[in-house]
Amino acid sequence: MDVSVVVPYHSNRNLLDLCMGTLLATLPANVEVVAVLNNADQREISGIEWNDPRLKILRIPRSLGYSKAINIGVAEASGETLVFCDADSFFPHPWFEALH
Repeated sequence: MDVSVVVPYHSNRNLLDLCMGTLLATLPANVEVVAVLNNADQREISGIEWNDPRLKILRIPRSLGYSKAINIGVAEASGETLVFCDADSFFPHPWFEALH
């Protein structure tokens, strides 16, 4: 499976933690996740870590807006198929299998 999930993030760390926790717990092992953390306030994007080899974290110290954040994530994604998820979403199993 050649899939990348792109998650743009600007603010609300609690929702991002819920999003990433459920996302990483429900995705197959061969699906890449690209998180685009963007905010001019460094406190909003620093200290965010998840220990998962499928994850690429991009930290951009300015506010990009949704479309620019998505485009940066796409440029870094290696998957042929792209899935876009907002950082305020959560993912019950088996969402990915149903989507795929």
